Amino acid sequence: MAQNDITRNELTVMGSFIARFTFPFAIKVIESKVLNLEKLITHKLPLEDVHKGIEIMRKGEAIKVIITP
Repeated sequence: MAQNDITRNELTVMGSFIARFTFPFAIKVIESKVLNLEKLITHKLPLEDVHKGIEIMRKGEAIKVIITP
């Protein structure tokens, strides 16, 4: 996102910090397929149900929702 968009639209940008220099390691773990990340996908919904997907995420009833066109 461009700085101009943030300023013009008075957007709030929030970030988080857990640990330094961990992103490259995290990518290597994901690429190695050591973890079965497919198990994190709890719902697969069509595009017309996107609002339902958002709602179940807000309620804490899902871990990861995949929306497909």
